Amino acid sequence: MSFEVRLDSVSENTAKIFLEGSLIVRDAAAIQAELLTILRTYSRANIHLQNIERIDVAGLQLLSALKKSVEVEGKRIQLLFEPDEYLQRVLALSGFTHLVSKEKV
Repeated sequence: MSFEVRLDSVSENTAKIFLEGSLIVRDAAAIQAELLTILRTYSRANIHLQNIERIDVAGLQLLSALKKSVEVEGKRIQLLFEPDEYLQRVLALSGFTHLVSKEKV
């Protein structure tokens, strides 16, 4: 696997999850399964995209669909990333800038 999903902490039923590495079509199903396993337990989650080496449209679509599907269940999910030139460029070129929020450094 070229990605890592890690539950870091839980505060007030909000999970702090880190997603690192490559988010590409090859790993999309595995990433989704790992995130859904964690999200089943918590009503809110902050997913921090960190040290993203590669991300393709399938990875972005996965995050978008995951966010929509858990919100339909009444859960709240926030996707965050530290300002990173690569990820900012990919988000801008793909039209997914609305999907994630920059973390304050």
